[in-house]
Amino acid sequence: MIDPKVLGKIVVNPSNYLLPKGFLRRADPERGLVDEFISNLENAKPGSLLLDAGAGNFRFQKLLESKGYTYESQDFPEVFDEVSRGKHTYVCDITDIPVESSRFDIVICTQVLEHLIDPRAAFNEFFRILRPGGTLLLTTNFLFPIHGAPYDFFRFTTYGLQHLCSASGFSTPLIAPRGGFFALTAKIIFDFPAIIKSWLFFGNANPHGPNKIELKHPLIVIPLLPLVFFLDLTCSLLSFGISSLDFLDRKRRFTLGYALRANSK
Repeated sequence: MIDPKVLGKIVVNPSNYLLPKGFLRRADPERGLVDEFISNLENAKPGSLLLDAGAGNFRFQKLLESKGYTYESQDFPEVFDEVSRGKHTYVCDITDIPVESSRFDIVICTQVLEHLIDPRAAFNEFFRILRPGGTLLLTTNFLFPIHGAPYDFFRFTTYGLQHLCSASGFSTPLIAPRGGFFALTAKIIFDFPAIIKSWLFFGNANPHGPNKIELKHPLIVIPLLPLVFFLDLTCSLLSFGISSLDFLDRKRRFTLGYALRANSK
C-alpha cells in the first residue's frame, strides 16, 4: 500500500517522480545550466582543496568529492536551507572567512552574489583565500525574480562582473550567459505550477517564499488536485521543448544570469 504522504507528493509534484532527472535539468534551465557549469570542472590534482562559498544545502559536495577535491564549505548563520544551519566548515560572513591567505586551489560560489550587500568585498576575500593561479567559479542571476528575501540585493551584467574581477586582482575572466530568451521563457513556464501551488498550499504566490502549509482556500484544494497534477506535468514538458530551442538565440541579451571563471594572479 502506498504511503499517503508519498502519494500526496506525487500528486502535487508528479514531474519530480515521473520524469527522468536529465529531462528535468533541461526543463529547468536555471538549475540545469548551473549544474552543467560545475559538472564541467576538471578533476582535481592531488591534494587540491576546494571551498564551496555560500554552500547552502551542499548541493555539489558529492560531485566535487567524486572529482577528487578535498571539500570545505562556508555559509552565514541564517543560511536559507534551515536543515544545513551550523553544519558548514565555516559558519561566517562570506567577506570574512577565518582561514589563512592562499589556502584554496578552487573556490566555487553559485547563485550567491546577488544576496550579498557588498559583492566587491566578497571578490576581495575570494582573491585573498585563493592560492596564486587558483580558480574562481561563480554563477549569479540577471533576469530572475526576487528570492531569499530580504537578502536579495543585486543583479549583474557581464560588465559588472568584469569590473569586480579586475578591481579585486583576478585575471581577465571568462564569462558566459546562462541561456538566452528561450531558456528564460522555459524557466517562467516551469515555475508557473509552483506559483499556483504556493497560492493553494502556502497562502502566498511566491514559490521562493515560506513553505509552511497554510491552506488559503481549503475548500477548493481537493477539487483542484487533478488540475495541479496535469499542470505540473504539462509545464515541465512544454518548458523542456522551449528550452531545447535556446540555440536559436545567439545574442543572449535575455539571459537568466552568467557563469564566470577567473584565476588569481
